[in-house]
Amino acid sequence: MKVEFWGSQPWSGLGAYFGKLLRRLGYRSDFRTVDDLSQIMQADSGRGPHPQLGLWGWIADSAGPLNFLSPLISCTGSVNLSHFCDRRIDTAMQQAAVAHGPEATEKWRRVEAALAAESPTIPLANQTLVRLTAKRVGNYESHALWGPLLDLMWVQ
Repeated sequence: MKVEFWGSQPWSGLGAYFGKLLRRLGYRSDFRTVDDLSQIMQADSGRGPHPQLGLWGWIADSAGPLNFLSPLISCTGSVNLSHFCDRRIDTAMQQAAVAHGPEATEKWRRVEAALAAESPTIPLANQTLVRLTAKRVGNYESHALWGPLLDLMWVQ
């Protein structure tokens, strides 16, 4: 069986590995590198070949779980390339987003368990950064998404 397998440039090494693995499993597959996500989205809209597998990255624009998950896996998600749609999970995400404290934590835990059971998308990596400072740097703070908050630091 021929498998369309696409991904963006940063993933070309991993894509080549997965392409080789798919061939060993009996699939005819090569990794097609695209310049950006818009090419994949255009193919997804019905114009041209359609990838069945893909590798690309996603970075949240805020630390809220709804802002991170909704575009990727909700029925109306703007980059829902898996075409996953489960209205119960969408409703559960909306309810978790308006909950507070331990109730919100428990609701998001249930959402994540439901998503793990369905696996519409599979994360391969989670970025971890190490940051070094000197003794003469003060008031160092780092945001989970944006990194060091330079406007709050001082240097002697």
